[in-house]
Amino acid sequence: MIIVLSNQNFVQGLRLKEYDTDDVDTSTMTLQEWTKSTGTWQSLTKLGEYVPKSPDALIGLAHYEKGFSHNVWKFLKSARMAGYDGHIFLGVHPNFFENKLDVAKFAALGVTPKKIELGPCELPYETPKDSYMLREVCSADFPHQKLESARFTLAAKWLEDCKTCTGWVAQMDVEDTFIQRPVFKGMGTPKGNELIMVEEFAPPPQQKAQLKAGTTKHWFVEPAVESCYGYKIEEHPMLCSGSIIGAKEQYVKFLNRFAQEFEDNVKRGAKCDPTKIADQAVLNHLFYSKALASLGATTQKYGEGIVNTVGNVCSTEQTKKGEFTEYEGVLQLDGDGYVLNRDNSVANVVHQDKVCWKKLVLKHVYPRYEGVSVEKIMSDLRKM
Repeated sequence: MIIVLSNQNFVQGLRLKEYDTDDVDTSTMTLQEWTKSTGTWQSLTKLGEYVPKSPDALIGLAHYEKGFSHNVWKFLKSARMAGYDGHIFLGVHPNFFENKLDVAKFAALGVTPKKIELGPCELPYETPKDSYMLREVCSADFPHQKLESARFTLAAKWLEDCKTCTGWVAQMDVEDTFIQRPVFKGMGTPKGNELIMVEEFAPPPQQKAQLKAGTTKHWFVEPAVESCYGYKIEEHPMLCSGSIIGAKEQYVKFLNRFAQEFEDNVKRGAKCDPTKIADQAVLNHLFYSKALASLGATTQKYGEGIVNTVGNVCSTEQTKKGEFTEYEGVLQLDGDGYVLNRDNSVANVVHQDKVCWKKLVLKHVYPRYEGVSVEKIMSDLRKM
């Protein structure tokens, strides 16, 4: 989010750099309008801290040195507006704690900020350069792990420290996710041994050769697995590392196994560095090589679970403006712009919304959450 302050007003830019389109206009708000939208420190403090009611937990990473993007607030607001009343943990930059307005908003939203310190990487090879920050910097607590990997290792510690987190857990990419219904609605009470991976949308057979989207033959996975692990992965539905679900006890076991794989990859050398093989490729390798079999990991198909990962559905919108030419009709919306499952029920969670920028985010998602204050959202939730 681009914000320019002046004495009279400021411009709030919706043109996030990575999602820029030629026909997105910035909107101008007065300082009074912005204050109404985000909430003043005094009113948030008066509202007080929200104490989660359910034993469930959401975990994410929002490690920004100079304030959060618009999309982080969209994720948090959407969770509480949907009626989710469980824990939310976000890994944040140390600078977060110097912003008393953001700290007050987190407290009012019932979000627990977890400070993540960065430190020099301790690797047995020269650190490869990458344009993606999470694959360049390392966690001070786990100097062998790039932050993309360490977020899972840190999540295990956060969960183990949370004695009231005894229900479901979901770890999500907060930047491009929003929530439409209570996250775990329809899943019942966990038995304790559940571990669920989310499948991305796979294209019809006649189009697989064109994009390989939605399967492990995609360039993001197949060559990375072959280079790191020395074998050619067979074609399977793509599993998304940005939405993983489980009962707490089982999910912590998975996180520890994932962390061990990242440590083992350091020993394998630069060919297995996150700049060469991202966490999603590692996840697909582990699942399809049966390395997670002892944890009883299962999958949910696109449109049939709690998360709809819509990136592949809208993938051509980035190159053909405003069009859904590849998979027309797959992304189903109701009259209010909510994303639907295959059975026409409203999906609990939507991931990779940034790829559906024009027809979903700008048209429906931002208007739904942007102008609603934290005070209004949390006052309503407290009444439920």
